[in-house]
Amino acid sequence: MVIPTAVVGTNRILPKGALIPRLFRRAEVRFGEPLELGAYYSMEGGRETSGLITGRVMEAIAALMGERAGEPHEQEAAKA
Repeated sequence: MVIPTAVVGTNRILPKGALIPRLFRRAEVRFGEPLELGAYYSMEGGRETSGLITGRVMEAIAALMGERAGEPHEQEAAKA
């Protein structure tokens, strides 16, 4: 079982390129519902199985952050 966890707002505390953290900024830790991964354990091991597990966990984390898995972070998307 895995509990997906996301830390949101760290870019406000230490923006990219900054050397000194900004004081009095807040970050938020979000916890998702536990993911039952038992079905993957019975699969043959290897990169494909690891990729499936990783993908499921990353999708859950992206949902906690309000993003879609595989898409760039909101700051990165704004620069493009």
